[in-house]
Amino acid sequence: MIPVATMRQARIFIALPCFLTAALASGQNATNILPSPDLAGWVRRGGAATYAVENGELVGRCVLNTQNTFLCSERTYSDFVLEYDFKVDPRLNSGVQIRSECFDQPTQLVWNSQKIDVPAGRVHGYQIEIDPDPKQDRWWTAGIYDEARRGWLFPGSLGGTNKAFTDEGRKLFKQGDWNHVRVEAKGDAIKTWLNGTPCASIHDAMTPRGFIGLQVHTIGDDTTKVGAEVRWRNLRITDFTPKDNTLTRGEKAAGWQLLWDGKTTKGWRGAKLTTFPTKGWDIRDGVLTVLPSGGRRVGFRRRHRDHKALQRFRTHGRFQDQRGREQWDQVLLPT
Repeated sequence: MIPVATMRQARIFIALPCFLTAALASGQNATNILPSPDLAGWVRRGGAATYAVENGELVGRCVLNTQNTFLCSERTYSDFVLEYDFKVDPRLNSGVQIRSECFDQPTQLVWNSQKIDVPAGRVHGYQIEIDPDPKQDRWWTAGIYDEARRGWLFPGSLGGTNKAFTDEGRKLFKQGDWNHVRVEAKGDAIKTWLNGTPCASIHDAMTPRGFIGLQVHTIGDDTTKVGAEVRWRNLRITDFTPKDNTLTRGEKAAGWQLLWDGKTTKGWRGAKLTTFPTKGWDIRDGVLTVLPSGGRRVGFRRRHRDHKALQRFRTHGRFQDQRGREQWDQVLLPT
């Protein structure tokens, strides 16, 4: 048996043939998700840059000798339309993370045979760039950068040319003023607009779901940039994210199927049992939860040879074994 995930609450998937047949729901209203003054529902990750809400605007300010800083939504999203205004100091680079992640432990990702090492606590994933660079004459705002993973996707490995994107961006970007960005993430498609004009368009299924993060870029030891600001306002999202234990449009298009039905223990058993454990687990609202009393390891009855597995999980604290070591229970997949 091989471990698939360390978890308390999980959504489990296995790669089997499946094709998308349904369209996204429509008619939903956009929701304001700009953080409140106490930043409730958001978590600062990475560096030590500061964030504050002032006059209905979120203000990120640079500090010395710290890494990239991100104010990240606690909630995750898969399919959505995101819109926001921003104003940035012309000396700064910034961006907005979408479908992004941050792991507690160092993690190695594999994409098209490429191994990517992500340090513990490192925010990574798709970034919608705020990238006006007059010194280099590079105007790549609303481009798509893969933070801490694969680098530039558009312009870059998934489309666009540097010169054409710069020429268009130079015309569209409003230096020293408010700019408006629209992002559509539906299935494996991500598209951007800057001030009403289409900019980047990619198809990529590396991360179908994740948090939103607002970046304040590192300034190293440059004392001239201390306190430099990036501001956001009118941060609104129309959310098409499926409920727990359902597949996103992108997951369906990529051929994923649910390994767990979200309602019963059908197809599952204890790691050393012939049936599912009678205690230690709870199933409710499409979520499989390990109770504080602890649940035995479980595995899927059906055997699979060549496969890929994904999971969604949330942790709520930790519990210890009798020797005082940290112990996270595991869901195992027979092989």
